Amino acid sequence: MSTAGGASREVVAEFAHIGVTAFTTTRTDGDYALDSGAAASGADALDSGAAASGANARWHRLAATVDAHAVRLASARQVHGARVVSHADDWSGWRRADDADGHWSAARGTACAITVADCVPIF
Repeated sequence: MSTAGGASREVVAEFAHIGVTAFTTTRTDGDYALDSGAAASGADALDSGAAASGANARWHRLAATVDAHAVRLASARQVHGARVVSHADDWSGWRRADDADGHWSAARGTACAITVADCVPIF
């Protein structure tokens, strides 16, 4: 396990040879679950409420840690569905989509994040 910028992570080294940095965060820093959907297209993800504030801060910290390699951090509210969100290079910062379970992008500099609890991430 490594820590970068305050975000504990488990690196998946098998992707390094193709220029992809893949990792999972751990519960060491706390939960990343946000209570409500936020940020539709074009806006940074901001949730309100005391329960979400800690997780919101962790997402912002995570966005800061990937900033050296990615200008975009895409996340979503997980719903156990089939929706996968496509991301172009026309935005920067942290974007959180409503009701999706995956992301993809051909745009260099896009970090795609999913939240998992009882399922296994697929890289």
